[in-house]
Amino acid sequence: GSKWEGGLRVPLILRWPGQLPAGKRYPSMVSSLDLAPTLLAAAGPVHPEKKARSEPMAAFDGVDLLASLRSVQATVPHNRLYWRRGVAAALREGPWKLVRVDTLEPQLMHLDRDASETTDFAAEEPARVRRMLLALVRWESELSAPRWTEGPTWARNQLRKHSPDVVTRAEEKKFP
Repeated sequence: GSKWEGGLRVPLILRWPGQLPAGKRYPSMVSSLDLAPTLLAAAGPVHPEKKARSEPMAAFDGVDLLASLRSVQATVPHNRLYWRRGVAAALREGPWKLVRVDTLEPQLMHLDRDASETTDFAAEEPARVRRMLLALVRWESELSAPRWTEGPTWARNQLRKHSPDVVTRAEEKKFP
């Protein structure tokens, strides 16, 4: 649930002999939400006769990556990726990532310059912070309100976990 790269940057490894190029490294951002539409597209229609009717696929938050994965040139399926859980939300836009935690000041990271996220670029990029915050708020306005809460102790610990001073998983685990 962390909005830092340790909680978000996870490798995706796919193998499909004869369908996906072997050894290809795909540099674009993808989301676990992309798995359902991609795997459904790979599986094809359940009933071949329905293919002729060209029924639209159900709406997904993710995108079908199959064409991008098969192509020689990498395409970018997402210009932005968003996350929200509890008191924290984040927006990734290219190398930039904005992390907003409830009452703390938003933090802006440049992952190409600092993948370990120890440098906050918010003071140097106030216009980018405002633009990204606005995009994050717009996205959140489309979501349902959380239907659960974990109580005040949990919310307090979430704020502590996302403090810039908490830099290791061991430190984060101190705040369940």
